[in-house]
Amino acid sequence: MAGMVRQAHHAMVERDGLTGNLLDRVAALERRLRYMEDTHSGQPGEAAGKLAYYREEDGSLHTPGFVVAGDVIRARVRNSANLTIGTGAWTSLTFDSERWDTDGIHSTVSNTGRLTCVTEGTYSIIGNVRFASNATGYRAVRIYLNGATVIAEVFLPAVSGQPTVMAVGTQYELDAGDYVELQVLQNSGGDLNVEVAAAYSPEFMMGRR
Repeated sequence: MAGMVRQAHHAMVERDGLTGNLLDRVAALERRLRYMEDTHSGQPGEAAGKLAYYREEDGSLHTPGFVVAGDVIRARVRNSANLTIGTGAWTSLTFDSERWDTDGIHSTVSNTGRLTCVTEGTYSIIGNVRFASNATGYRAVRIYLNGATVIAEVFLPAVSGQPTVMAVGTQYELDAGDYVELQVLQNSGGDLNVEVAAAYSPEFMMGRR
């Protein structure tokens, strides 16, 4: 399979007239392919399908997991409806829509709350949420790595008479296969919505150069 990918990318380079050190990076693509085969239950056809190259709006070529100098890897996702959050427990948010995703970082079918690193590197990771108006208790939001580690966290007292709007962000070194989730916590004493707000809530994003 890896040999087939090498031949396919040689053909792409010749056809599209790309220059520079692209061919030197084929080995990195093959490593990504082996990773994706491992994480797709040994189904190489499925993994290979996810590695098909495509052209960005600016004319650049991109393949998930295969970085060309100057590539910007990024994903930003959102949810199209309010999310109901119970009181007193951390809850992972889910996201049913993608504003963009250049590296197969998010799925709208499975594990929809995760942004998963395909290409290792130092990523900027940001989440935005708006809680419905309620004056009781506090609100919190955090970025949770691999279901085990908090890498950023914010707590705020509830805002009386207004929604509580929060943002959390960090930079973090991620390896291929690492994933992050956006989690929230509220202690109003009852259910409370994370509300949809045009262009900023609930939204989750990460990116690197």
